[in-house]
Amino acid sequence: MIAYSYEINKSGDVYSYSSDQFPTLTGFGHSEHEASNDFWNKMLNDLNSTIRNGARFPEPVNDETIRKEQQAGKKHFKMPAYMALKMYLHTAMLNKKVARGDLARMLALTSDEVKPDEWKLEHIRSLKPAQPAKSKKVQRLLDIKHDSLLNEISEAFRIIDHSINFAICPKGFDEWEPLQFP
Repeated sequence: MIAYSYEINKSGDVYSYSSDQFPTLTGFGHSEHEASNDFWNKMLNDLNSTIRNGARFPEPVNDETIRKEQQAGKKHFKMPAYMALKMYLHTAMLNKKVARGDLARMLALTSDEVKPDEWKLEHIRSLKPAQPAKSKKVQRLLDIKHDSLLNEISEAFRIIDHSINFAICPKGFDEWEPLQFP
């Protein structure tokens, strides 16, 4: 889960929507909805700019901070799952020092070029695929606004030695305890 705090203020007939984690962004509108939409669009552009520049995202708030801040009246929003996955992918790429071009090249490798037990980042990083790399595919995988398929995001994580795990929780449940199946 990636969550950020926000606040809504009203001055006259104009609402403003802001977040401590994005201090340079403010959304404006003549309703809370308009202000939040304006902020959301600016934030998505900012997140995509962060990815393009190879920078780190603002630090999200953790569960403990959320509980404390909610008691003080502060509000929070959670990033949609597919956007959070893209943010996690970008962060994992930074941590593993995998450039977008490297990921595109490694995604172009096939099972004919790499044996099943050799799909490790250290091994495949230096391999050259027979097919041309598709940098546009990686661009879409990392574009916060683009709806990528889960199997494509999962494949990108696998290439850089990561996997995706889910916790399914009842609606409105803020704790990180997985839903129990009988």
